[in-house]
Amino acid sequence: MRFTKRQKEVLDFITTHLKERGYGPSVREIGAHFGLSSPATVHQHIMSLEKMGALSRDWNRSRSLRPTNMELAAVREVPILGDIAAGYPIPAVETLDDAHTVAVPENFLGLGDHFALRVEGDSMIDEGIHNGDIIIIQHTESAENGQVVVALIDENETTVKKFYRRGNKIVLKPSNPAFENIELPAQKVRVQGIVVSLIRKFA
Repeated sequence: MRFTKRQKEVLDFITTHLKERGYGPSVREIGAHFGLSSPATVHQHIMSLEKMGALSRDWNRSRSLRPTNMELAAVREVPILGDIAAGYPIPAVETLDDAHTVAVPENFLGLGDHFALRVEGDSMIDEGIHNGDIIIIQHTESAENGQVVVALIDENETTVKKFYRRGNKIVLKPSNPAFENIELPAQKVRVQGIVVSLIRKFA
């Protein structure tokens, strides 16, 4: 195939985005990357690449742009258990709703079991975790200092924070200066998992 310089650049950007993140870029992200203010210009490049057979997409799915010569990454269905506070702790989620899952690229996951939670609040924005994000958690009952964890407090409330052990106490630290640390006796805090990735929906 013979591409223009910009067509090749767009195709390479889509390929790199897909390899690094497991899903294709949005029209807005393509435009921002190349300094194109008009979505119509981006659509024109995409349609040209599709007509040439270099690019394909699923019309019923967002972020499905992919080069035709690139194999899709393997994905795993991860259960969404509910909401998690990135702010002040909220009541713990106790039930698993098998009807709600999210497809996550295998390279987003580590070993073992995983689950997902929707974020409520903005206490972790400096870690890139925003209100409305879906975080992917690797189930474990232990964590190293500085890791972002889902913590169960008093067997009753959950929150997502950075984990630190200080002697016989646990400090759950937000990543937003507007929020204060939560410091509790170690026996009152139970780690439920470590955050390994997140999924964000763009408008």
